[in-house]
Amino acid sequence: MPLYAYKCLDAKGKVIRGTRDADTEKALRALLRKEGLFLQDVRLATEKKGKGLQREVDFSFLQKVSTASVAVFTRQLATLLKAGVPLTESLAAIADQLQSDRGQKKLAVLVADMRRVVNEGRALADALKEHPREFNDFYVSMVRSGEAAGNLDTVLFTLAGWAVALSEVYH
Repeated sequence: MPLYAYKCLDAKGKVIRGTRDADTEKALRALLRKEGLFLQDVRLATEKKGKGLQREVDFSFLQKVSTASVAVFTRQLATLLKAGVPLTESLAAIADQLQSDRGQKKLAVLVADMRRVVNEGRALADALKEHPREFNDFYVSMVRSGEAAGNLDTVLFTLAGWAVALSEVYH
């Protein structure tokens, strides 16, 4: 039975590496899936890295950004806007900061996507609406009203406070 070296992600997105005997790669994948692990990379353990069968799969789409992370993002954005930093620059700064935080990769991707949408000339609310798992209709509507009234920073500070309260209730 061949020995496979593998790299997996657990349900929380933590990388797990190991080796295991299995008849085939498919059998290994099924075995790991039963343990709640998602196979990301696999090769025969006797082969040098780069020569065996390898697959890189991004499973970040399975993760939902926490309410606490949304609260922090919202407060950061409100603070930057209140300081007079333009929206696209604010989103770029937050995305760059999140990119360096390994636990915030999903949010970093979302913020970068929001920046892209805003750079296309669309409203921030439209960008948020594309991510309904993280930003519900109420949040999007509040942002839309803040954009229309010209007080987006104030609305974001209010939303951040509510998001913090929600994250405390659910944790």
